[in-house]
Amino acid sequence: MAGGAGYKFALVVHSAEVVRKVLECTKFLNETITTQVVSFDESEQVARGLLDKGYEVILCHGGTGESILRAIGHSVVLIQKTDVDVIRSLITARELANEVAITVHANEFRDLECMQDLLGMKIHEIRYATKEELIGGVEAAHRQGIRIVIGGGVSRTTIEARGGLGLIIEPNTHSILQAIEQARVLALAKREEAKNREQLIAILKLLGEGVVFIDTDKRIVFSNAKARQYLKLPRKAQRPDDLAQHFEALFLNAVLADGRPRLNAIVTVNRDQLVVNTLPVSINAQLRGAVAMFRDTASIHDISNLIHEELRRRGLTPSHTLQDIKGNSPAMTRLSAKIERFAQTCSAICIHGETGSGKELVAHAVHNLSARKDKAFVAINCSALSETLLESELFGYEEGAFTGAKRGGKAGLFELANHGTIFLDEIGDISHNLQLRLLRVLEAKELMRLGGDKIIPVDVRVISASHRDLMALAQAGAFRMDLFFRLAVLRLHVPPLRQRLEDIPLLIEGLLRRNGLEAADLTPAMLETLRGYAWPGNIRELLSFFESYLVLLGERHVDEELFAELFRERAMPDPGPGAAGDAPPPDGTMKEQLRHCQARIIDAALRQNGMNRQLTARRLGISYNTLWRFLSGKAVADTPG
Repeated sequence: MAGGAGYKFALVVHSAEVVRKVLECTKFLNETITTQVVSFDESEQVARGLLDKGYEVILCHGGTGESILRAIGHSVVLIQKTDVDVIRSLITARELANEVAITVHANEFRDLECMQDLLGMKIHEIRYATKEELIGGVEAAHRQGIRIVIGGGVSRTTIEARGGLGLIIEPNTHSILQAIEQARVLALAKREEAKNREQLIAILKLLGEGVVFIDTDKRIVFSNAKARQYLKLPRKAQRPDDLAQHFEALFLNAVLADGRPRLNAIVTVNRDQLVVNTLPVSINAQLRGAVAMFRDTASIHDISNLIHEELRRRGLTPSHTLQDIKGNSPAMTRLSAKIERFAQTCSAICIHGETGSGKELVAHAVHNLSARKDKAFVAINCSALSETLLESELFGYEEGAFTGAKRGGKAGLFELANHGTIFLDEIGDISHNLQLRLLRVLEAKELMRLGGDKIIPVDVRVISASHRDLMALAQAGAFRMDLFFRLAVLRLHVPPLRQRLEDIPLLIEGLLRRNGLEAADLTPAMLETLRGYAWPGNIRELLSFFESYLVLLGERHVDEELFAELFRERAMPDPGPGAAGDAPPPDGTMKEQLRHCQARIIDAALRQNGMNRQLTARRLGISYNTLWRFLSGKAVADTPG
C-alpha cells in the first residue's frame, strides 16, 4: 500500500518505553504520529478527544489499549503483544530473579507452562479484565514474595510503589509495522466512507422529498430542509424535539417497533396531506434505525401531470374517453356497460367490428377507465407495416441487428407500453411468425429484442382489434388458436352503423355544432335518407359525407337538393355508359342472368327512391336485410322476398 502521508495517527499508551519503540520503528516511514502517555483512568477520554480533533486512528498497546478498544470500538488499532515479546521480557527478568509474575489480559492467551519449561523459571499468571483486578493481582503477588512483575504501565507503577520492579513488554518491530499498515487501511476506508456519506447527504439535501432518518434510540441522524418545509418547521432547529413531535405521524416509531415498512400512506400534518414512505434501516440483519421520506400530495399531482404531458408529447396517451362513444341505441348501451366492466380488469380484450365502426375509440376508452390510465397507451396498425418492420417496431432491436439499425438500438412498443396498454389494430393480418413471438410475450410477460441476448420483463395490457372474424380464421388455420384465446379473454363487439341508425343524429352532432348547425337543421326527408342507407363504411363514411356536405353548404342552414345530389354520388356513383346495369344480359346460366336482372331492378329502384334503402326494400317487397345482402354481394339469384 502507498505511504500514509496526510493520515493523522495518534499513539496513546501508558509507558514511555512503548512510545520510544514505536517512534524508533516509524522514523523512516511517511507517518507523522502524535504520541500521548496517559494513565489508565484517563486513556479513554484522551483517545476520544483526539478523535474529536480529527485524528483518524488511535494506536494503542497493552492493557491500556484493550481498555480503549473495548470502550470506543472503532478507529482504534491495537499493537499486538506476541509470545516473542513476552519471552524477551522474561529473559531480561530471569537475570534478576528466578520467580516472576506476568500480567495477562482476559482477551489474551499465553502458554506459560511452555515458557517455564523453556526458560527454566517459575512464572505466576496475573489474569485481569479491569484495572482493579490488575492492581489486586499485583498486590497479591507481592504478598507472596514476588518482586518482579512483567506487564504494562499500571502493573509497573503498582509493584514499584511496593519496592518491587516492573518490566514493560515492548512490542516488536513487525507488530508495530503491522499495526501501522492496519491503521492506513482503516483511515483510507474512513475517508472513502466519509466521501460517500457526504455525497449521499448532498443528494438527500437536494431531493424534492422530505427525509428524516433516526437511529434506534430515536436520535435524529439526518433531516433535510424539505422535511422542515413540509412539516412547517423553522429551517434551523429551535428545539431538540421540534422534529420528534412528528415521529408518530411519519410512522418512525411504529417502524422502529416492528421493523415493517409503511408505504404510500397518506397522513395529515398541519392540515396538509402528505404521502409517506417509512422504511426500516438494517445493517447485517440488525435494525439500525428508520427513515421516512414524504412529500405533499400537490407536488405528487404536479409530477403526475408532468409525466402525463411527456407521454402526450410522445403520442403515448389515449385521445378519447367513454364520453366520446356516442349512441343511445340498445346495442351501444350494452357496449358501454361492458367497456366499464372490462376496464377494471387487466385481462386481454379483443374488439371485433367492421372497418370504420370505432374499434380504436373503444380501446382508448378502456385504457382511460382502467387503473393504467396514467401510464402509456401505444397503438399500432398491424396491417400497415411489413412483417420485418412490424416485428422490429413491436419488440425493438439491438445495435447491429440488421442493416440500417439505429446506433444503440431501439426500444420496441411493448417496452414503451410497459405498465400501460398496447393496442394492436387489425391483429388478424399478422404472420404466423409474429403470432408465435406475440404468444410468447403474452405467456411469459417478457421479450427479447431483435439481435439481443437479454430478457426484458414487461407488464402490458393487450387490447387487439380486427374487422375479420378471428375465431373463423383460427378454425381455418390462418390464425393460431392458442393466441386467439390469449388475446380474446374478454371480447367486445362494436355494432355497425346500419344496426344503430337511430344514433346518427348523435354521431354528427359535434361536427354540425363546429359548423354552427344543429341536428334540428336536418329535415325529416334528409334523416329518412340517412337511415335508409346501409353505410358500409360505417361512422367514417358518415362523417366523410357530412364534411363534404357542410363545405358545399356554406352559410346556408339546409339544402335538401344539395344533400340528395351528394348522397346519390357518394352512396352509389353513376356507373356511366357501358356499365353492367345498362349492358345487355350476359351469356351464362339462368342463375347468373337472374342476378344481372336483379341488379338492374334494384339499381333503378334505388335511384327512383333517392337511394333510400328502407323505402326501396318496402316498394320491392323484400326485407331490408335481403337488400343489404344483395348489395354486399352475398345474395343469390333465387333469394325469396
